[in-house]
Formats: sequence, C-alpha cells, structure tokens
Amino acid sequence: MDTPNTGRVSSLITVNDTYASANPTIVIVPRDDSCDIIQRCGRTGGTPNTGGSGSSSNSTASIDCKTLNPDQKMQLDMPYVRLIGNLRPWPNRNIIAMASVVGEFHYDKNGIPVPNGNSNFLFEDKKISRKDAKNHTWVPSGISFVQSDWSQTEIELRIAVAYKKNNSDVTFKGSVGIDEKKTFTANLSADYEFTVNKKARLFDVGFDRCVFLYDHAKDTGFGTKDGLTIYRFGSPGFEFVLKPDLK
Repeated sequence: MDTPNTGRVSSLITVNDTYASANPTIVIVPRDDSCDIIQRCGRTGGTPNTGGSGSSSNSTASIDCKTLNPDQKMQLDMPYVRLIGNLRPWPNRNIIAMASVVGEFHYDKNGIPVPNGNSNFLFEDKKISRKDAKNHTWVPSGISFVQSDWSQTEIELRIAVAYKKNNSDVTFKGSVGIDEKKTFTANLSADYEFTVNKKARLFDVGFDRCVFLYDHAKDTGFGTKDGLTIYRFGSPGFEFVLKPDLK
C-alpha cells in the first residue's frame, strides 16, 4: 500500500480469493485469456453451440438397453458442469479441455472387422471462474452433445479431461470396447491416442452404455441434479451430468 504523496510502500497485504472478492483488486499477470479474474465468463466453452437440452421424456428413468431396438438412435448430452474447488493457484482462472472417445469399425474386403478409436474434442479452453469453482456453481457446458448417436455397437464411451497447469502437453492413450455383434458384450477393442497441448491430466473414465442407461438417474454418492446422476472425478473434483435423448 502506497503512503500518500511519497510513493513508498507502508504495508503489504496478502491477496487471495477471499480478499479479491470483497475488495476492488487489479492483478497484473501474463495474459492467458481475455476475461477478468473475478467475473464469470467463458461459459460457452470452446464451441459457439449452446448446451444440448435433449427432448427425451424418459431421460430421468432407468432404461433397460436390451429392450431398445438395436437401431435406436440416442444422443448423449452434458447440460451442466462444475468444479469443486480451483485447479490453479490464485489468481489464475481454471481452463479445461474435454474429449470423448468411442470405438468404431468397418469391414475389410474379406469381411473382417477393422476397429478404430474415434476421439472428439468437446471443448479445448473452457473457462470456469475462480468464484464459480469456489462456490461450486453449476455452469452450462456449452456442448451441443457428447455423442450425436451413441449406438449399441459403441458399448463403451470414454471421457477425458485435462486442465491448464503449465506449458507441458499431456497424451491420453488406451483402448475402448466395441460390441460388433450386438450381443451387449465387447468382442473387439480399438486403440486411441491423442494429445492435449499445454494441459495436465485430470481424469480419463469409461462409461458402459447399458450400465449408464440403467443408472443415469440414480444417486451414486454425489447426489442428483434435475433428476440426473452427478458424476465426480479428479481432484478437487470436476462434476457433470449426462442426459440420454432417445430419438
């Protein structure tokens, strides 16, 4: 703090989230985005689309996947996300990337299935303010859909999340199951690998299609939101809800 008319520092104040929320504060740091520290912004994520709303009348009821038509189309939405704490030290905002992975396949000229892991970035620089993380505030994901048509053959869907930490890159790699014969059991697997620039791993988790459809509206330990299961992974915790939309 400057002494009037002298330009000398008479005292030092340690500034943190609590102080900055209660007092006008100017922070001069290397810029990594265009929004201010305290105000909410960047809620639409890395794409200009709004979060998928879904239209399924049974989105909050358990669904037995074996009763569905094998060709039943199902869009998977992620309406909301939130952080249970900040991922970076003050005064840096939380910046997150998310990708989904499913296994696809085609038949070669001899009729042999050839598997392929298909990864898709849902957003690359989703910004969640320190205030929203501190208050555990739900924010729209900004994702139009996680999977436009989660088919029966795509028995497993993986969601990978990374966050800005330093200038190092992180690579996600593994395999994802495929139900090529439509017997509700994976008989193939597809490898996948992709790199997220200037991010660190937060988590990489897989969802079995049938288990998800049956349990997606249950409280599995972290409560529910709008009748949907709240999923939490990573530390201090990244939460989201998933909503099936049967077409």
